Amino acid sequence: MNPSDLLAVLTDLKAEQERLFVGAQQLQTRHFEQFSDHQVGVESGLVLRPVGAGTPPNPYVADLPTAADWPPGMQLRLSNCFEGITVRQTVDEFGMDAHLTVTADGYIASTLVWAQLDLPRQGLPAGYHALRETRSPAPTLAEAFAALRSEIDDLLAMDNPFAAVGPPAPEPDACSG
Repeated sequence: MNPSDLLAVLTDLKAEQERLFVGAQQLQTRHFEQFSDHQVGVESGLVLRPVGAGTPPNPYVADLPTAADWPPGMQLRLSNCFEGITVRQTVDEFGMDAHLTVTADGYIASTLVWAQLDLPRQGLPAGYHALRETRSPAPTLAEAFAALRSEIDDLLAMDNPFAAVGPPAPEPDACSG
């Protein structure tokens, strides 16, 4: 790959990340109460990480699935994370991620919608939950980008991919019983 091709790939990935981040901000605005009854922060980033057998798990978040579930390769994660801080000072995290994974056999475009809950919500226990996950294998980089754009389009077309989580439980009323 020559430098101009690499620049084009990185520029395309950055554009997709910005598009996903704008969608995340709109989702946060439309469904603020889904994430918190107090304060919500939205962060985005591009993260390059190895995947495949032998990949160490994330030492900071033991509940998150490890990258060992993927074929061996490198994955670029277009990450968008909501951090909802509630009145009770619990912190729930929600993610809308898109991935472009390069393996020896080709490429995989994927998306993941997840939640890491401090307390149970709407029947979901505390802990990590994968709410929506897609994977589209592709033999070429061009097809992988087309699949990635399509996966992001599908994700952004959803009104609320976090609907299964429900809003935080209301603060108990100190005056009642």
